Amino acid sequence: MSLTYFSELLPVLAERAKLAAISRLGFANVPLRRHLAEVFDRPYGERGAFLADPAFEAVFGWQAAEPRMGNLAGSLLTERLVQAMDKVQGDLREDYRFPHDRQPYLHQLQA
Repeated sequence: MSLTYFSELLPVLAERAKLAAISRLGFANVPLRRHLAEVFDRPYGERGAFLADPAFEAVFGWQAAEPRMGNLAGSLLTERLVQAMDKVQGDLREDYRFPHDRQPYLHQLQA
């Protein structure tokens, strides 16, 4: 099994960045658009290329704190805040909800 990780993603990101930038700039001049497309097509990291070499940062797992969010209500946090974080409404619910039974990370508790 070959582990490609992000190598397959990089050309796709470069192509989408090219198309999005040229489209967003909205230049009507065809030679200018062609020139920009040529610049964007240069391999990332190469001199004169639009995109630099990709950089990846290792992210390590955070340490969970002992108390759960519900335990912080009335002491460190207000009851109303803990309830509001647990009952996020709308399309962003899955991204921003912080349930009362979840443990915050240690660095969050310390902050």
